[in-house]
Amino acid sequence: MTVQSEVLIAGAGVVGLTTAAVAARAGFSVTVIDARAAPTPWQRERYDQRVVALTRASQRLLQQLGAWDGIALRRVSPYTAMQVWDGQGSGSIRFAAADIGEPDLGHIVELSAIEAALLSVLQQQPAVTLRRACKVSAAQAEADATVVSLDDGQTLRAKLLIAADGAQSGLREAAGIALTEHDYDHHALVAQIHCERPHQQTAWQRFTEHGPLALLPLAEPQQCSIVWSQPPAQTEAMLALNDEDFSAALTRAFEARLGALTVQSARLSFPLKMRHADRYLGERLLLLGDAAHTMHPLAGQGLNLSLADVAALATVLETAKRRQLDPGLLSVLRPFERARRADNSAMLALVGGFKNLFARSELPVVLARNVGMSLLDRHGYAKSWISRRALGLR
Repeated sequence: MTVQSEVLIAGAGVVGLTTAAVAARAGFSVTVIDARAAPTPWQRERYDQRVVALTRASQRLLQQLGAWDGIALRRVSPYTAMQVWDGQGSGSIRFAAADIGEPDLGHIVELSAIEAALLSVLQQQPAVTLRRACKVSAAQAEADATVVSLDDGQTLRAKLLIAADGAQSGLREAAGIALTEHDYDHHALVAQIHCERPHQQTAWQRFTEHGPLALLPLAEPQQCSIVWSQPPAQTEAMLALNDEDFSAALTRAFEARLGALTVQSARLSFPLKMRHADRYLGERLLLLGDAAHTMHPLAGQGLNLSLADVAALATVLETAKRRQLDPGLLSVLRPFERARRADNSAMLALVGGFKNLFARSELPVVLARNVGMSLLDRHGYAKSWISRRALGLR
């Protein structure tokens, strides 16, 4: 049997679910394909291993979709300042929400909390159908639709197929869309920790000789989530330590700024790569999220870039519905690709440049970047501009 849908989304993570909410809000019928039998449940008694920092722009999008209240009811951790310093020198810079007249610089949120809130929103949308425990096995674009075969035997027809199926996107590969890829030579280690002293609602980041160590403040005043990016050998060495030795190594790496740090969860790691699709569009196909781009977490912008993509797509879909245009036509989708690929390219280049700058240990480079950080810290206008850009406020 062939099932009709105007928009078909492969992938039911945060990006896929947000896109479904956006498309339904624009007036389209939507089907979401989830390879998982069930989403990762949010648990009140413990934090996710993976958390994200959401900017004001991302928060506003989720508010517009009716999901933010559900996220806040579960758990959000606002941070009002950010402290960054160079572990190989004396350079440092501090950003504060009060300096730009904002209540905070963003929120630390668990991915499962975002998904749960979005699912609650979508359950109120009769135009959205969620199919679980199945994958797209083939897709064939036709003149007026794309025909999608699922591995459970179902066939779906849609005007537009959106690939939100992750960094290893099968739909991107099947469409022959090339990928620019660069290994950062870093693995990110994540865990939850207890701090001897309160985190002060501050996001902390020290650039160590091997890579950035970030402490993200959680709702409890002495709880943080860490993201420690280092070359694979150093990460493996940290994973091999027992909890006591790891906690001691972590405290040293953070210069004991918050006193003794104690790991309170399992430690996970994953490799970091820069990926950027050479184009975001195929025949009745659009790439979103990690299927389109991935980046180093040092700036905390990965998911925010993807949600900015979704916000831009919302405008395109709303225009298409208002003008009764086919949402799968390249001519309709081109403005989205032009705008978002340029912005994403700039951010990927900026983050790669910062990673490379702080990876260098030559004395002239170390001196130059420390002087630069100190000068920037004293330049109120420049700091304000960076803070507002990071929040997505233009």
